[in-house]
Amino acid sequence: MKRSAGPLFLAMLLALAVPTLASAQASIFLGGGATIPTGDFGDYAKTGWMGQAGVVANVGSNGLFVAGEGFYGSNKHETGGDKTNLYGADGQVGYRFGDQAKAGLYVAGLLGAMIHKYSPATGTGDSSTGILFGGIAGVDIPAGKVNVWVEGRWMNGRFSEGGDSSNTAFFGLFAGVSIPVGGSN
Repeated sequence: MKRSAGPLFLAMLLALAVPTLASAQASIFLGGGATIPTGDFGDYAKTGWMGQAGVVANVGSNGLFVAGEGFYGSNKHETGGDKTNLYGADGQVGYRFGDQAKAGLYVAGLLGAMIHKYSPATGTGDSSTGILFGGIAGVDIPAGKVNVWVEGRWMNGRFSEGGDSSNTAFFGLFAGVSIPVGGSN
C-alpha cells in the first residue's frame, strides 16, 4: 500500500496558516465547481466536479496574498461505471489588483500534492500521489461581510511510477465565498 503525501502536506499548510491567521487580515473560503479534463485525462474522463476549502491571508497592503487549501473531486469515465477521484492540498501565492473594498481581479500560482484514485465499476482500483501545479485567474466581489468569488483554474498533477510518468490535467470553473476571520478587516 502506498503512503499518501496529501495529509502530511495539508498538515504543514495548516501549521503555517495558524500564525498567519492570528496576525493578518485573513479569510476562510469554501467553493466548488466543474472540472473539464484535458490532455490524456480528457481522453477517458468526463466533465466532473470539485469542492475546496482553505484559508487565504493578505501579505501587507499592496495586494499580495498567500493561501492554502484542500480539495476533493470526481470525474466519471466515458465507459461503464468507472471514475477517477482527485484530492489533495496546495499552497498558493497571488496578487489581487485594486482596492480591497471594491470588486477586483486576482491571479495566483499553486503548488501542492494531488492523489489520483481510479475506481473501476468492478474490481480493485489504484491510486497514485503526484506533484500538483497550476494557475488561477479570478474576480472577487465584496458582498457585505463576505466576498463572493468566481475563478478559472488550470491544474496539472504529475505522477511517476516505475519509470513511467503521466499527467492528470484539467481546467476548472469555480465559485465560492470568503469569510473574514481575525486580523484587521
